[in-house]
Amino acid sequence: MIFFETIYIIQPSFSQEKMIKLIIKYKNILEYNKATNIFIEYKGKRHLSYPIKKINEGVYIQMNYLSDVYTMKSLTKKLSEDIHVLRYLTLTKK
Repeated sequence: MIFFETIYIIQPSFSQEKMIKLIIKYKNILEYNKATNIFIEYKGKRHLSYPIKKINEGVYIQMNYLSDVYTMKSLTKKLSEDIHVLRYLTLTKK
């Protein structure tokens, strides 16, 4: 098991209700694949350094979790397919 940190940026036009549903969707993917120590932190709306898809702001969400590589890859695959996610980054933590 490896400790991962995934940060993703979603569109700021989302309502809070839709944003919570999206966060729960990704948390459920981790739980389904038996990830443990799941910690989710809302980092807030921030101005982007450069526009992404003509959008200048984004909402940052950070997820820390303990899982295997397969679980991390399934999460990043879902993030890359989601049109509401502007960018994502996954790092391993020591």
